[in-house]
Amino acid sequence: MPRKKEAPNHGEYYEYKISVGKRLDGSPNRKSFYSKISKQDAKNAAEEWRINEKAHALVGLPLNND
Repeated sequence: MPRKKEAPNHGEYYEYKISVGKRLDGSPNRKSFYSKISKQDAKNAAEEWRINEKAHALVGLPLNND
């Protein structure tokens, strides 16, 4: 049986979620990234955010939300 083509999650947007830590009650804290192009594009944005977050944590400067 052929695999279904990826469909947008929220109307016309593709969503990709990553876990960014845990809350005080132990439940995962997640961040969503959206793209109109593809799910892979949203995943690339998530990975770019994760790399920037780690770099800013190492340097000690706040992360710009541009």
